[in-house]
Amino acid sequence: MLQVAEYENFVRKRITQLRHRLHVSEHKMSLDLGKSGSYMRSISIGKALPSMHEFLRICEYLGVTRQEFFTGAGDETDRINIIPYFEPLGVTLAGLQPRQIQSFYLHEAETLKNTSILRFHANLHKALKYAVRIDLIASNPVDKVDRPKPQAFMASYYSAEEMEKLFEAAQGHKLELIIQLAAFYGLRRAEVMGLRWEAIDFEAKTLTIRHIVTSTRIDGKKILVEADRAKTKSSLRTLPLVDPIAERLKAVKEQQEYNQKICGNCYNQEYLGYVFVDAMGNLIQPDSVTTGFPQLLKENGLRRIRFHDLRHSCASLLLKEGVPMKQIQEWLGHSDISTTANIYAHLDSQSKNLSARTMANTLTLPEAQPIKKW
Repeated sequence: MLQVAEYENFVRKRITQLRHRLHVSEHKMSLDLGKSGSYMRSISIGKALPSMHEFLRICEYLGVTRQEFFTGAGDETDRINIIPYFEPLGVTLAGLQPRQIQSFYLHEAETLKNTSILRFHANLHKALKYAVRIDLIASNPVDKVDRPKPQAFMASYYSAEEMEKLFEAAQGHKLELIIQLAAFYGLRRAEVMGLRWEAIDFEAKTLTIRHIVTSTRIDGKKILVEADRAKTKSSLRTLPLVDPIAERLKAVKEQQEYNQKICGNCYNQEYLGYVFVDAMGNLIQPDSVTTGFPQLLKENGLRRIRFHDLRHSCASLLLKEGVPMKQIQEWLGHSDISTTANIYAHLDSQSKNLSARTMANTLTLPEAQPIKKW
């Protein structure tokens, strides 16, 4: 198992490496991501780590997929895409023009995501910068090309009706309670999988989010990461434990205690205290949730969304019911209300309608008169 500090150090170094490849300063990248100017600096020096949503936005900005972030793959794929486009044009290195590069981006954008175009841009810039350094060309034409902008993130959501159908489909499924917790509390996958019994107070009826479990691949090797804290101070939060969820958790706890008695020494002692373990006490792998969830949707004819979209669905339902954005921020554990607003502002019609009614009741306009001609 990878130590948390080692994992975090890798993430910070990799972000810095990819940022340098784009020749973008920490300050500019922070502002481009819609954050304060010191956002990337706080990550670089170890004061903070990006959330999963922020991490995906960073990957998109840097022009890499999540897999490529950890494996370094992608450069060979770029070579396969770039060379076939320019080769038939008979373009020489010295004759390569910014407009030709811009045309290449537009051509590839017809079939590829912006993430791929951003990666092409980074690799072309790197290659041509080297060409300038060894005096093959006088200047880098990529410097004169507009850098493709990351596409605005638009999450998928389930309506209340779709959510109820999902709950029905998940009845008796191994992911049933995992799905219910993610949907009801808007928990991240790592927060659900990291849930421990010590964080659940059945008497006080509270559920505390303080531990995470996630997995990743580094150099092709699958790594499980545990941490006795959520990723930011705001992620550490205590939520009310509602009766339907409490009843299901108690049933799971009773089943675990029974399994321990039956299995005896065969029961895995390493993960005692975790809510989500199998019959032998082995920790349920986070990836099994990621793969099992879409399979459940497909088998039951439900609209495909990601597991993380249950979190977005929770927020959208809260907004629809008129819950203020600040309260949603605290419920989801966002470190900054701007994060909540950036993701869900387009759904906040409730507050906009309230603002419109308030202004209409506050300000009385005079009776409309015929409009004078200009």
